[in-house]
Amino acid sequence: MTKSKQLSSTLSFALLLVPSLTIMACGDDGADPSTAASTSVASGQGGAGGAMSGRGGAGGAGGAGGAGGGSTVECLDASSYADAFELLAPELCVVARHTAPFVVGFDENFKEIAPTWGRHGGPLTLAQEGNAFTLTRWKVPTGADGALTVDTMQGPVDTAIPSNLAPSALFLNAAAVDLPFGGWTAIGWAEFGSSKGELLMVGKDGVDKRFGVTSVYAVAGLAAANKSRVLTASSSPLGATGTDIGLHATDLCGAALCTGGAVAVTKAGDASGPVATDATGNAFAVFPNISKNTQQIVGYAASAIAPGVAPSGGATLATLAGSGTALAALAPDSGGEGLLFFQPAVMFVPGDVVVQRFTAVDSKTLAAKGATAKALVPKVMGTDVRLMTDGDGRLWAALRVDATKLESVFFALARR
Repeated sequence: MTKSKQLSSTLSFALLLVPSLTIMACGDDGADPSTAASTSVASGQGGAGGAMSGRGGAGGAGGAGGAGGGSTVECLDASSYADAFELLAPELCVVARHTAPFVVGFDENFKEIAPTWGRHGGPLTLAQEGNAFTLTRWKVPTGADGALTVDTMQGPVDTAIPSNLAPSALFLNAAAVDLPFGGWTAIGWAEFGSSKGELLMVGKDGVDKRFGVTSVYAVAGLAAANKSRVLTASSSPLGATGTDIGLHATDLCGAALCTGGAVAVTKAGDASGPVATDATGNAFAVFPNISKNTQQIVGYAASAIAPGVAPSGGATLATLAGSGTALAALAPDSGGEGLLFFQPAVMFVPGDVVVQRFTAVDSKTLAAKGATAKALVPKVMGTDVRLMTDGDGRLWAALRVDATKLESVFFALARR
């Protein structure tokens, strides 16, 4: 779907109002549970975004954010990021600035790059080549500055999408998410105008597994000792078709769907929004209601959303105008405060990145701490900011700083 893909970050929310249209998405970090802790997480959403929001935006992909360590943070001077944004979140400071030889979001030719945080410890990008794709993993310099360099490339990988599918009807999601189980990277495809679509589980040698699904916009992964869970902002769980826009949970037993493993977590709004997780297994989803120009940000405590658990409805952390696509979460620190970052959009214009602080009321309930506040104010209004979090408890904000250059800048921000 060439035209729809080109305009997906600004127009796809309208397509998501029609359940028969399929929007795919994926996101970010992960590790195989055989070598990970008892619970691990990964999340993200397709950069080719669904609903728009607040002051607009083509969103990035959220990561599985850490809680932050106890080591000394060396903050850079404000002059190191003054050309990009104003930092208004007092608990954060910029600790690194790295250039990348590609434009995040859409470039002048309407080609999109939607970076996520990969299991290799750096950004992960996807490039579509017809019915195939190439994954590029980028290496982050060890110092506070320097350029991203190619770590590894995989592809072109054949998706085995039916050859009779017209290119104008095909949407291959612009983002890929490293799931925290199976060594898989999740990538979605859809056929516009129908319920056809799949979530592809890509291993080191190509597509290992594929699950049918309708209208996936965002994906997150949770892994426990005996089973894994895929969270999708979609119109159906994995292995099914449907018209129920909302957040769905599908449990996997090994590489297969668990018996009775599909659960509708929340049904709200009339379009899909981003999904993110933090390092402790808390999950977050945005539910836009385009017809009413509102959206809810909902949080799910780790013990209430974990694999095998019948999820609750979650707690509304904020209600905003519009919708949005870039979402990333940092787990609660030693003081019990977590940070959820979001770039809303209104009238297709990306707005300021906001932060919603949250705490745990009890083991099964999250709650907002204060009101949503501005966190990053781009120097140029309307700048598309892609958000990710890494395993070291840092937020990454990627954006185009100089419009005359075909490059982006990745900023790492850490708790003070």
